[in-house]
Amino acid sequence: MESLHDNMLIQAYLDAKEFQLSPEFIEIIKSEIHKRNLHHVFEI
Repeated sequence: MESLHDNMLIQAYLDAKEFQLSPEFIEIIKSEIHKRNLHHVFEI
């Protein structure tokens, strides 16, 4: 996921939530968001 730009990662998270994708996939994205310290951008 490191090749994914921050804004694309955030959009992927929002889309995953909107389309109710698997909780495991959403957790992977959330983990990467926290790893990059982007969780302050929006409430997770």
